[in-house]
Amino acid sequence: MSEAAPGLAKRARGPGQRPAYYWIAPPPAVAAGFRPKTVRLADTLSDAEMASACRILQAEAREWLARGNVERPAFDGSLRRLMDLYQTDRELSTFGRLKPQTRQEYARIMRILQREVGERQLSKLTGRDFQRWYASFRAPVEEGGPERPARAAAMMDMIRVVMNYGVVAEVDPRCATLALILRKMRFEGARPRQSYLTADMVVAFRKAAHAHGKPSMALGMALQFETALRQRDVIGEWVPAPAATPGPLAGTGKRWTTGLVWGEHIDADLVLRKPTSKSGGRKLAAVDLRLCPMVMDELEHVPAERRVGPVIICEGTRQPYTAWWYSTLWRKIADKAVIPAGVCNMDARAGAVTEANEAGVDLEHLRALATHSDAAMTQRYNRVTMEKTAEVMRLRVARRRRNDT
Repeated sequence: MSEAAPGLAKRARGPGQRPAYYWIAPPPAVAAGFRPKTVRLADTLSDAEMASACRILQAEAREWLARGNVERPAFDGSLRRLMDLYQTDRELSTFGRLKPQTRQEYARIMRILQREVGERQLSKLTGRDFQRWYASFRAPVEEGGPERPARAAAMMDMIRVVMNYGVVAEVDPRCATLALILRKMRFEGARPRQSYLTADMVVAFRKAAHAHGKPSMALGMALQFETALRQRDVIGEWVPAPAATPGPLAGTGKRWTTGLVWGEHIDADLVLRKPTSKSGGRKLAAVDLRLCPMVMDELEHVPAERRVGPVIICEGTRQPYTAWWYSTLWRKIADKAVIPAGVCNMDARAGAVTEANEAGVDLEHLRALATHSDAAMTQRYNRVTMEKTAEVMRLRVARRRRNDT
């Protein structure tokens, strides 16, 4: 299965025969009553035609769910069915209001839970069961391997969410008891990350990106490190959309959003003002890019006539990156730049804040850089934030120069 052909599956046939290909409907749609569950794809279709058929069928399933054509499944007392209800209840469940990436991650975790413990009856569950499940989810994949506390904590958090939904929707009286038990229990998660990107790592990455023929990756890395923006706010993300959505990807069930756009977020004077996605647009990152030497170096590779539309464009597709492809390329380039395997793209933000802290930036200015403080998106907010981030950049650049001497 891939983004190009969502829901595609193949089944082996007899020796020497071509596999049979099927489209499989999304589990939430099937749980809500969508039919057909599977569609046999004709053997005469090319790979491109099969991918196109899968995208059309996937979009139809999503539109069906969006229209609210939901047959509420009866509750049979199992954790599996409670999760089905959570994913299909249009009124009381928060699932449909989640951001697309979060919704996909929730659905992935619930698929694992349904497979491993979904048949358990709520009436039989106790706190001992939850503690035992946590230990099982945390266990290493192989004997002697590392434990997986982050995975285990995410699983238990998902059970909490679903059980709380069961209370609100009055699915079963037992949900209230189990929700209370879970509220009293503590499940250790992953320790906070200690890794961060340094300015030298970013310089090495940019050099390797150009050698790899990916100046867009070099610009993306420079923007993340200098502005402390998250990856999603720089490169954007592809989210599900109705098949009728206009644009170059019409009919694919996808649309691009949240990323930097020339003219909208970066003006002619190279001043960046970007509502942050994590805050739902309530907070604004404001940075004068002319004070960001790494960004200015990379912008020399972007002539004025190309400063239209999304800022970060994949050289191969001439479209914004998908998160998966960007992460894959980032790691490949990071390996070429000899960046340790434990350091990730997400550590650019920590690197920006760490560098600023070591340069002597005070806490209030650091909060402005990281957009951690609440503020209204007004002209006064823009001016104050610009003054603070300008001071941050001056101190960060001065520190780099001292380190180079």
